Amino acid sequence: MKKMISVILIFKILSFAPICQASTPDCASFISDFKQMTVAQDSIQQSLISNHDMMADSLDTYADGLKQTSGKAYKKIVETMYKDSESVRKRKTKAQDIS
Repeated sequence: MKKMISVILIFKILSFAPICQASTPDCASFISDFKQMTVAQDSIQQSLISNHDMMADSLDTYADGLKQTSGKAYKKIVETMYKDSESVRKRKTKAQDIS
């Protein structure tokens, strides 16, 4: 197992060799691309975080509509939907803390 990890580590180090030998314009281009990718990643992450609100609101809306029906099964479903919407909101908070 240690040999396998060593081999993987060596290949990883060798894969960075072309970057180390790159000329200054190539490095500048790489850094520019990397910054753009970071901005895109942040934008996507914020979009996904905002989707938590939409999902939780949708669950609440469906639960409110279902609440009007009768029967024990429906009441249990409504209860579960409200719990799910709370869970989605908590996940949003965790995602915001991470980002």
